[in-house]
Amino acid sequence: MTLGGDTGGTLENLDSLKAKAVERLQAVPLSNVDWQRPDCSTLPAQRLAPASELFTTPTTPRADSFSYSASTKPQTFFYSSERDNARSLDLHYPPAQQRAIDTSDAAADLVVFAHGGAWRTEDKSDHAELAARIAHSTGVPCAVLNYRLSTKASDSPRHPAHAQDLASALQALINGSLVPCEESFRTATAVDPFRKLVLVGHSCGAHMISYLMMNPEVALAHIPAAERPLLLAAVRGMVLAEGLYDLPAVVAELESLGDVFDFDPYFVQQAFGDDRDAWKHNSPTFMTLTPTSFLPRILVVHGMEDELVHPDQAKDFIRHLWRIAPSKHPDIRFLPDVAGTHWAILSSSEFINAVAQFAAGDAVGIAGPFGDEIFRRIE
Repeated sequence: MTLGGDTGGTLENLDSLKAKAVERLQAVPLSNVDWQRPDCSTLPAQRLAPASELFTTPTTPRADSFSYSASTKPQTFFYSSERDNARSLDLHYPPAQQRAIDTSDAAADLVVFAHGGAWRTEDKSDHAELAARIAHSTGVPCAVLNYRLSTKASDSPRHPAHAQDLASALQALINGSLVPCEESFRTATAVDPFRKLVLVGHSCGAHMISYLMMNPEVALAHIPAAERPLLLAAVRGMVLAEGLYDLPAVVAELESLGDVFDFDPYFVQQAFGDDRDAWKHNSPTFMTLTPTSFLPRILVVHGMEDELVHPDQAKDFIRHLWRIAPSKHPDIRFLPDVAGTHWAILSSSEFINAVAQFAAGDAVGIAGPFGDEIFRRIE
């Protein structure tokens, strides 16, 4: 079983992958590329909540020192041969004067954000300000990816399509095969392969990330076998916020709320089908580790005021991780008391600063295993 730690010479192979990617791109005349214009627009910015003074580090720019401007547009790339907006990502760069230079093995050179939205809504452009703040606070680029969404249509993508799209995006980021979209083509610079990724997932995005790392046999099934170890080894950590880890419990909780929220609890059916046994089978809280599972450093985050996701989701998942992870696992931590509702937590400078510290390789949150007194902080 491969679980974080020393990857031996695996990452050295990324140099050869980079060289092959450069050769491949140089061999394709731009006139032969059939560019298709996706929706590369950015939604208007919304002001974020005032920052607290938690999680300050002297080496990391404070999230509350950042002033967002919607005129600062990211570079948009396709990560799939399909070249549609559903399989594209936005790459947000930090200001030149704040770009981190850190050669340590623990520090990330890219943060990847997988948005929530119950597998059926949201777009990368919804999170432009969040990504810009993360890039500013970490000093490294932040990629926000789209993935195919599930609708009520009979031919709509279903699980594991979402996790496989995430895997395709990671593959393109580490082997240098991103293709710029038409709008940003003239200003896009060459994107070198990234070597050290921190994955950040919110809500269903947290499910996608944890599913990919715990069950790569399915999530990476479409990736060439020789490239799968390189992809997993490049992931140095994952931050999982307000995650959906127990799908049957998610549906039961939302059904019990009745009309309290205008929120259809059957989004799980849209994404995973009608088989309730399959919901449990595809829930990270009930998944076991396989010989190819890869668990890097993990930070589980749950806000005190989440009105949609019950704190038991985080509590049961992190307890499960501690039961199944080997004793030599590098780091599993819990951040239980970040302020904010389900979506508002992403506006919290506490959360963004925690991501920045985690991406720098620093310890964030409370190290387990945990007693009940820790979990009471989010009840």
